[in-house]
Amino acid sequence: MPWRQLFESWDDGKQSRLAPMSLVTLSIDAAVPTEELAFYADAESSVLREWSANGRIILALIDQCERDLLLFSPLEPGLIAADVMMLPFVAAGLARFDIKAIHPLNFGKCGAGSTVQ
Repeated sequence: MPWRQLFESWDDGKQSRLAPMSLVTLSIDAAVPTEELAFYADAESSVLREWSANGRIILALIDQCERDLLLFSPLEPGLIAADVMMLPFVAAGLARFDIKAIHPLNFGKCGAGSTVQ
């Protein structure tokens, strides 16, 4: 059973009316010299901080090797794609990117003091 269909059955299809969000994956090849990354690092950090402050990204995660960065954006993929292409690491050819449309899922209401296990 597709995941979305499973969750829609929990909330009577209300989630299907929500606009998609974006999951952006930025990947840096291990062969990219550290010096090149360092050259663009301040600019990359500045843009990502600005996006966060403006609500363009709501969560950022890095992998254990620190080569992949996952960004969750409330914007639809078509709206954030042009911005991602302008990120300093991407524009310089140091990072590849992938953007997927994702949909928020509501696991239902939990009462006060409830925990999800």
